[in-house]
Amino acid sequence: MAARHDFFQAFQEGAKVDIPWFFDSVFRSTATVDWSVEVAQKLETKPQGWFLEGTGASGEWKKREGPAKSSAPEEEGPWRVNLMVRRKGTLLLPLKLALRYADGTGETLLWSREDQARTTWWKPLEGREVALKKLISAVLDPDRVYDFDKNLSNNQWFDATDERTPLRWAERAFEEYAHLLHWFGGIGG
Repeated sequence: MAARHDFFQAFQEGAKVDIPWFFDSVFRSTATVDWSVEVAQKLETKPQGWFLEGTGASGEWKKREGPAKSSAPEEEGPWRVNLMVRRKGTLLLPLKLALRYADGTGETLLWSREDQARTTWWKPLEGREVALKKLISAVLDPDRVYDFDKNLSNNQWFDATDERTPLRWAERAFEEYAHLLHWFGGIGG
């Protein structure tokens, strides 16, 4: 026990950081974590038709045309993006979220330990204007700092569909079936 405490103390002195909360949470407790990201987005359509501009009798009726048809609707906007990050478990660690947009730009946001202590969910784009660009990916922990997430399959979201995904699931199911048959063969003698 003393050797472990000495290691933690030496690590903190060498790194010049004071993080006893990290060692307490990760090494001295049974706390677990499972982060997940969920995204729903849609292209906002501008209203078409006749609208009254102005107030009262001084208002004037004007016609608004719909948007011009384009071959690349992703470049048009605005987009309404509903993004939610959830945390299951009691382990509180700072979590990065990397967002990439269709125009090639991106941003990295941080969900702090303090914010996670207040709530188990986070909507990082809430309160922003509707004029968002189309989101093409959202990845939790993009640097893969934490390996102890219970389910890593729900830590990323991509807008593009992957034609190989059904094949991967079929491969996993077949592999589990092969393991089961191997196990039955082993107990059968």
